[in-house]
Order: sequence, then structure tokens, then C-alpha cells
Amino acid sequence: MLYPEQQQQQQQQQQQQQQQQQLLLQQQQQLQQQQQQIVSSLQQQQQQDQQQQQQQEQQQQEEEQQQQQQEREEEEDAVSVSLFLSAFK
Repeated sequence: MLYPEQQQQQQQQQQQQQQQQQLLLQQQQQLQQQQQQIVSSLQQQQQQDQQQQQQQEQQQQEEEQQQQQQEREEEEDAVSVSLFLSAFK
């Protein structure tokens, strides 16, 4: 049998414990939210990196195509010139 004082003390302790548990829960939730934010920002960064890489590759391909085009045109010009010159022989 508990005295009223002891009972009150026990109740207070229980309340404190409950409050602490709630606090801990809140902290855990906050931590989870922070983790989610970190994960999503990492994913965004990854996407941006991939996009940048794709753009660079595309640019490289375009430059290569331009170079090939230029080489073809130069070859065609050379052929035209030699044909033109051979007409005067």
C-alpha cells in the first residue's frame, strides 16, 4: 500500500518519463526528416551531374560532327580544284 505522497511522486515520475519519451520521438522524427532532406538533395545533385555530363557528351558529338563535315568539305574542295585544273591540261 502506497502513501498518497508516494503515489503522487510516482505519478510525477511517470509523467516525466512520458514527456521524455515524447521528446525523444520528436527528435527521432526531426532526424528522419533531415535524413530525407539530405537524401533528396543528394539525388538532385546527382541528376544535375548526369544532365551536365549528357550536355557535355552532346556538345562533344556536335563538335566531332562539325569537324567531320569540315573535313568532307575540304576534301570536296580539293577534288573540285584538281578537276578544274585538269580541265586546262
